[in-house]
Amino acid sequence: MRKVSLPRLPILYKYLMREFVPPFLMGAFGFMLFMMSDLMFLLVDQVINRGAPLIPALKVLILRVPAFLILALPVATLFGAFSSLTNLESNYEITILKILGIRAHHIMIPYLILGTAVSLLSWGLNESVVPAAMRKSREIVRTMIYKTKAPMMEPNVFFKTPSGDVVFVRLIDKKRKELKNILILRLRKGVYPEVITALKGYYSESGWKLEDGVLTRIDEKGMVKTQAKFKEMQVT
Repeated sequence: MRKVSLPRLPILYKYLMREFVPPFLMGAFGFMLFMMSDLMFLLVDQVINRGAPLIPALKVLILRVPAFLILALPVATLFGAFSSLTNLESNYEITILKILGIRAHHIMIPYLILGTAVSLLSWGLNESVVPAAMRKSREIVRTMIYKTKAPMMEPNVFFKTPSGDVVFVRLIDKKRKELKNILILRLRKGVYPEVITALKGYYSESGWKLEDGVLTRIDEKGMVKTQAKFKEMQVT
């Protein structure tokens, strides 16, 4: 059996790569869309039903794309390789290549190159782009919660802030930007969170100002370690 000459192999590699790219892109887009659906529904709910500003919501969605992309890349690579090889096999192209003397490892080389490239891209995004994008995204969400018209707060409902704090507010007066009967569980180092209670508070562009409250710290045994009253406390 006559073997194909090595100078012709790059032509084969380019052809196999072209076969790989369309299903790879389709898999990446489809898987990212599937993973981002929950976030999109949440942001749409915040914009339509709770009055959150549209531009920051879009920024959050865009900034979360790199994090979803690094999860989608491995799945898209597998889908692209499987789809392209299945298509080649169904068209008897792999059989023809074998007849021409091209061995299996020559067919796999383009996929190994593409897989390595995708792995390096995923690693680069995870090390550089994703941390900065997620940090900026959390800052925008925190601003939407603390510094706007309280669109993501509802009375008598526990909600979690991006920093991990759990907040409960009994009454919200959006006209006066006033909060009443506030409970904040601040998750810090240790077994139990810090507990902040306040009779009232106000929210503005600079954050929350709590008044007439108590800060309670709990030890590892679940007992009150310290408890201090305060007249005012700023929460950002």
